[in-house]
Amino acid sequence: MTGASSDLGKELIFSLLEKEYIVFGVSLDGVDLEVDLPMHLQRKLDDYVERFNEHYNDHYNDILCDLRDDQAVVDLFGIIQEKTSELDVVVHLAGHFTWNGLKDIEVEEWQTLLQTNVTGVFHLLKSLYPFLKPKDSHLLFLTNPAGEKSLPMLGAYGATQAAAKSLFQSAEVEWADLNCKFSYVTTDPFVSKIWDHIDLPVNVEDLLTVNDVVDVLDFMIHAPQKLEFSHITLRSKNLSSMKTFVDDSQEFISDLDTDL
Repeated sequence: MTGASSDLGKELIFSLLEKEYIVFGVSLDGVDLEVDLPMHLQRKLDDYVERFNEHYNDHYNDILCDLRDDQAVVDLFGIIQEKTSELDVVVHLAGHFTWNGLKDIEVEEWQTLLQTNVTGVFHLLKSLYPFLKPKDSHLLFLTNPAGEKSLPMLGAYGATQAAAKSLFQSAEVEWADLNCKFSYVTTDPFVSKIWDHIDLPVNVEDLLTVNDVVDVLDFMIHAPQKLEFSHITLRSKNLSSMKTFVDDSQEFISDLDTDL
């Protein structure tokens, strides 16, 4: 799983650990399960250790990796290969986010978006192929509506999301002989640390929660292999539209960028 250090990543780590998966969590910053957890996840960690009577590190592998660096990604899969030669589930959550208009975004920021969101996916897929299990592996790609349609202040970010999704779709076509499952999930904004310092023009309770997204991903991961989820869109019925959210938020947000 890429993007393991995000709020969503941490929740998904425990969802998978509770199902007795061996998890490889990949991120720029790493996840120290001893200190990086909110209280509710700390309780889950304690329950997990007590339930399995073993240390969580027996099943959780924290790996620091910059997906923009091709050799770092090769090394990442070298680490994975020390424990397994096949991956049942691959979840791509990593990405770089910026909120800026096309006329205002700096070239350097655009390059960061491209390198992280597009080149990083290319590096990931290039090294991933040998680890896929024919008729069994499941690849999930998470994006947001900016990758599906043009939205103000999200044009540059959305373009890289669309390109990254296209790479996954190309892999799905080119690797059709493996008969692996590819799933694509588009989500409305959900409560996360991105919005911590922003006075949103909507009620936070109207946004999706991290647990909403995890519940859906958990269902998709554990659904029978014959079930295919070509594209799922998660929307909060309390938000009139993503475009309204973007339009109403512009005056509150300036030059917001972060690694997810």
